[in-house]
Amino acid sequence: MKTLFAATSPSFVSVRSALSALSALSAVVAGAALAVVGCSGSSPADANPSPVAGHDQAKSALARDTAPSLTDAERKSVADGHLALTADLFGKLRTTPAASGNFAFSPFSIEVAMSMPYAGAKGATATEIAKTLHWTLPQADVAKAYDWATLELGQRADQSLASAQNKASQAGSYGPKVDAPSADSFRLHVVNSIWGDRRMTFESPFLDAMATNYGAGVTLADFVANPDAERLAINAWVSDETQQKIQDLLPQGAIDDSTRLVLVNALHLKMPWSDAMSAASTPAAFTRADGSKVDVTYVGASRELDYFEDAGSIAVRVPLEGGSVSMMFVIPKGDLATFEASLTAGTFATIRAGLKSTPVDLELPKFRFETASIKLKETLQALGMLTPFQVGVADFSGIGHTDGPLFIGDVFHKAMVGLDEKGVEAAAATAVVMNAGTAAPTDPPKQVHADRPFFFAIVDEPTSSVLFAGHVADPTAK
Repeated sequence: MKTLFAATSPSFVSVRSALSALSALSAVVAGAALAVVGCSGSSPADANPSPVAGHDQAKSALARDTAPSLTDAERKSVADGHLALTADLFGKLRTTPAASGNFAFSPFSIEVAMSMPYAGAKGATATEIAKTLHWTLPQADVAKAYDWATLELGQRADQSLASAQNKASQAGSYGPKVDAPSADSFRLHVVNSIWGDRRMTFESPFLDAMATNYGAGVTLADFVANPDAERLAINAWVSDETQQKIQDLLPQGAIDDSTRLVLVNALHLKMPWSDAMSAASTPAAFTRADGSKVDVTYVGASRELDYFEDAGSIAVRVPLEGGSVSMMFVIPKGDLATFEASLTAGTFATIRAGLKSTPVDLELPKFRFETASIKLKETLQALGMLTPFQVGVADFSGIGHTDGPLFIGDVFHKAMVGLDEKGVEAAAATAVVMNAGTAAPTDPPKQVHADRPFFFAIVDEPTSSVLFAGHVADPTAK
C-alpha cells in the first residue's frame, strides 16, 4: 500500500489502518454519563433550591473534598481493578448486537456511576458489586478514590490549553505566527447528579458521601406522578453536560412510577492532537471484515510516536495536547474478532508497557459514530452481580427509605466517538436504574496501516483510566 503522507524525517511508522478507523471525526472528544435509578418513599428532611429548574434538592451541608489523598498502593489497586473491569465488560459487550458494527463505551463512567449506589449498599449486595467491579479498597474509600480520579481528570483541559498556548507563543517568537488556541477546543468534563423521588427519606451518611466525594446533592423528582417528565429532565441534563453529544440516554419506558432513584455520571472529552495531522486530498480504501471495501478520507502525520508490535498486532499511541490523555490504536494482523477474543487485562497491559518511542508515518481514517443506548443488566449479571438486581433481596438501605426496598432495575449506557486531523471527539452516558418493589530511529520506517477493522482506547495516562474503548468496523458508518 502506498504511503499517503510523506515523512518529514528519515524514519516514521505509517499507520494507515488506524487512520481509517478514525476518519469521521474532526476533533477528539469523549463523553459518558451514568444514571442509577431506584425507587423509594417518604419525604426528605432537608430541601433546598436545586440547580435543575423546577426541582428542590436534598443535600448535605458538607463541601466536596477537593484534595483527597490516596497512597501509591491504593492508586495501583484502583488502576488494576479498572483495567480488569474494562476487559471484563468489553469481553461481554463485544459479542452483543450493539457491537456488531462500530462500537464504543466508557468503562470509567460506568464505574463512577456504580460507585454511587455502592456507597449505600450492604451485605451481599455490597460484596457482589465490589467483586464484579474489582474493588478491593474498604467500601468508604471507593468513593474517595473516584473523587480523586475525577478531580485529576478535571485538570486536563486547563493543562492541555496551557500547553497549546505555550506552543503558539513559542511559534510566534521563533517561526511563523500560529493562531492562539480556542478554549472551546479543550474539555474534559466529569460531573454527577442524583435524582431521588420526593417521597424518599435519605440517610445522612449517604448524603454526606455524595456531597464530599461527588459534589452532588439529590435533585427531588416526582417519579410516581410524572415519571416520563422526569426521564426527559434527566436526558436534558445529560445532553447539556455533554454539549448535546448524548441525546435520549434513558429510552421511553426506562423510568416508571416504581422508580425512586437515578444516579447519573456524565463524561465529556474534547481535545486536539498534541501535533496536528494532515488530511489526504483523495480518499483511499478501507477493507471491512467481510472483504468489501469502502473509500474513506485518511489523516496522518510523520513523527516520533509510541509503537508496539508482536506476532498478533501493531499498536500506536497518539497523545492529545498536553500529553496526559492519549488515544491508542491496535491493528490486528489477523481478523479483529480473533484479536478481541484474546484481549484481557494482561494483554492490554502488555501492549501499553511495550510501547516505545519510534519514528512513525501514521495514517488513520476519519470517522464519527454513535453506539445506541444499551442495557447492561445482563452483562453485569453474567459477571457475577446478581443480588443488587433482585427485588426484596438487594440491600441498599444505606441510601434511604421508601415504600419498598430498593434494587437496581437496569443500567443504560450510550456513547459516541469521532476523529479527524484536528483531534478526537467522544461522548458517553450511563444510567443505572433502581426501582422499589416488592524500535531504533535508524531502522527503515515502519508501516502501520489502519485500513481494516481495529480496536481503540482513549486513556488518561496519569490515572490509567480507560475513558473510552471500542472498535471501528466501518469508518463510514454512523
